[in-house]
Amino acid sequence: MASLSGVKPLKITIAVAVAALLPIAAGCGEKEEPPTTGPVVTQTTTGATTSQTTTGGGQTDEELIRATITDFLTLPNDPSVCDELITEEFLKASYGDRQGCVAARKPGALADQVTILARKPGPGDSMIVTVKPQGGVFDGETLKVTVVKSGQAWQIDKITSNTKVGP
Repeated sequence: MASLSGVKPLKITIAVAVAALLPIAAGCGEKEEPPTTGPVVTQTTTGATTSQTTTGGGQTDEELIRATITDFLTLPNDPSVCDELITEEFLKASYGDRQGCVAARKPGALADQVTILARKPGPGDSMIVTVKPQGGVFDGETLKVTVVKSGQAWQIDKITSNTKVGP
């Protein structure tokens, strides 16, 4: 078993923060809404500007990465986020299972919009994207989101936060 004595508080992964904060936010009195049906549309948000594009051919990797991160951080009550936008490893580490992920996707816990601050290549076929969500449990924090290529799509594999832990 690995020791946590060398882990710096500022390097804590979002998995711990999500596990601690989302159950609290999930019970904030938001009403249950049925999932929507229809064509899949991704929402791309930067600052106060929002544009929508239908998923499918023709999108660049940058557009796909932006849509994946924005959808994950903003789309409530959408189980497909848990199925398509995150890796199995991230799902297990952050939520335990699909049911935990779906339960955590309540409107009050998620951001209203996301600003992409920077993007740089990560190890292998991955990118590290720095984002700042507005609204939700991570309002105003700076997150580093690692996305990995999965076929023609990108999936979130890791999120770290600048949240301080402890007193």
